[in-house]
Amino acid sequence: MSQASVKDALEQAREHAQALQAKIDANQAKDDVKIHAELEKVSAQAQKLAAGLKVLAENQRADAKLHVQKAQASLEDAAKRAKDALGSAGADLKTKNQAVIARAREGLTHLSQAVAASRAAAAKPSTN
Repeated sequence: MSQASVKDALEQAREHAQALQAKIDANQAKDDVKIHAELEKVSAQAQKLAAGLKVLAENQRADAKLHVQKAQASLEDAAKRAKDALGSAGADLKTKNQAVIARAREGLTHLSQAVAASRAAAAKPSTN
């Protein structure tokens, strides 16, 4: 995989994480039924994104790779928490939804750090 396509894939993964974050944030004001429906979708999307990050991490340099791996772990945990929250209601559901939001935000932060690390590495002159 060329450096340009890896960079594009990394930025695309971050865009997907941003969209996921927006969807999760929108859940906060909804009632329990709507939150449950959205959490099912969020769980599947977060798991899919985390699986894609596993492959993407293999093609990164060490500094970006670490951030991609941390993002993957955060998104896998967000997916698990979303699935676990489906059995909740009321205040407990909203609390668990907040935990999903926190883990998804953490994943997005790690992806942003990976993009920054990748850009920094690309900007460094080679030492050939």
